[in-house]
Amino acid sequence: MSNLNRPLLDGVHRHMKEFGYLHSIPSLQSNLANEVRTLRARSGMTQSDLAIALETSQAHVSAIETGKTMLTLEMILRMDTIFRN
Repeated sequence: MSNLNRPLLDGVHRHMKEFGYLHSIPSLQSNLANEVRTLRARSGMTQSDLAIALETSQAHVSAIETGKTMLTLEMILRMDTIFRN
């Protein structure tokens, strides 16, 4: 797993390294939200496109990108697969 290009996880690691492991959960959630939004935009996907790929709703993707809901590890790994392709 560590040898794979994992853009979302790399972004999480970058933020955790920058702010330290005592980083607050709301701040981490905000950083993840920004990372998801950035990666989605870079990949040329709309929220609806990402929702279809994740088998979820556009409203759920919006809630993730605005930090209103926390990502699960499963969702992070699914996004990683999507954004690597």
